[in-house]
Amino acid sequence: MAIACYLVWKNSGLGSFTDLKNTILEARMVQDDLSSMLEKSVDISREIVMNIDSRIGQVNGEEQEKPILSPEKPTDANNFNLIPKTRIRIYELARILKMNSRDLIHWMQVAGYSYDNPLNTLDEATAGIIIDRIKYQGKE
Repeated sequence: MAIACYLVWKNSGLGSFTDLKNTILEARMVQDDLSSMLEKSVDISREIVMNIDSRIGQVNGEEQEKPILSPEKPTDANNFNLIPKTRIRIYELARILKMNSRDLIHWMQVAGYSYDNPLNTLDEATAGIIIDRIKYQGKE
């Protein structure tokens, strides 16, 4: 840092060595301030993450009481009256719909969704829309 300050001082035409010394001191104060801000932001980030983790734990505790999607396959090919859980992986949905996950992903991409991996998760609303569309296509 001192070398950088020296180069700036030399190229800027500052008058004396005292000016250079003051510039270096100011740079160190700025560095200390930035370090302090970084430490505070890390502490705030940790607090946010801990809050999120505790909320997720609370939500997961509540979700365990809710009925989740049964892993059993429907007996009728057109019977898709399923209640999806809050988040479901694409491969799980494909298994329940008796589809290959690649076929489901291809179908979703054609329908305008940007999923490309069977491990991607779908929210409850998206899974419901996909189930309804596949059910509707099965009737045609």
